[in-house]
Amino acid sequence: MMALSKVDFGKMLAVKLCESHDLVKLSRWAYEIFLENQKALDPKLREVLLDLSRIEDSPEFEYTIDELKNLAKELQN
Repeated sequence: MMALSKVDFGKMLAVKLCESHDLVKLSRWAYEIFLENQKALDPKLREVLLDLSRIEDSPEFEYTIDELKNLAKELQN
């Protein structure tokens, strides 16, 4: 299995944000990706996925949709 790159995840996140702005679904989706790829993740991407997976845990972990779109762009650069 190839390691998931930040660029690939940035593209996946951008697509996901076009499909839905449901932060709970996004949080669960990010956690699934983390679980599927945790052994081969870049440390920065690991941190991003864990941050996203915490969105539903508490309000202080929430992102705005614009922040998430910017994150998706940053990961692709």
